[in-house]
Amino acid sequence: MARAKPGGLNFGSGGIGTPVHMSGELLKLAAKIDITHIPYKGAGPALTDTLAGNVEMMFSGVPVIIPHVQSGRLRAIAIGSLKRFTAIPEVPTLDESGLKGYEATTWFGLMAPAKTPKEIVTRWNVEVDKILASPDLSTRFLNEGLEPMGGTQEAFSRFIRVEIDKYAKLVKASGMKPQ
Repeated sequence: MARAKPGGLNFGSGGIGTPVHMSGELLKLAAKIDITHIPYKGAGPALTDTLAGNVEMMFSGVPVIIPHVQSGRLRAIAIGSLKRFTAIPEVPTLDESGLKGYEATTWFGLMAPAKTPKEIVTRWNVEVDKILASPDLSTRFLNEGLEPMGGTQEAFSRFIRVEIDKYAKLVKASGMKPQ
């Protein structure tokens, strides 16, 4: 549909420069389509306009859309991660849908000031990993559309560097300008 109507489809997001806006820009480049970004002041207004049919689609974090997908008010087309989400396993990934290698996720992490002693960061990391591995919390997160992950500080630092590089290249390739 996007190829048949270049520039004729709109996608909502929770705002300019947000992870979900970047997901849409990444889709535009990966799929070689022209869709128009409509930034909202948060996910709520974007969701409201999508449900009302004022925009054709939106990019969103999974927890925001789960109740609406489960009720049938929204149709989830694809997930931006490389693996399906436990909360909505019937929704394929964009990679599975033909955009090989497409990956755009919203993630959360804990940070500390750069000068925090390594032993404190290590202890914090061990404790957070234990919490994330607890069955009660893990089940609750999975049911709400969050996929808990633990890991080392070094792995998280590498992940952040990869994300910065990916999105810096995306901004340059897409021609986005600061607002």
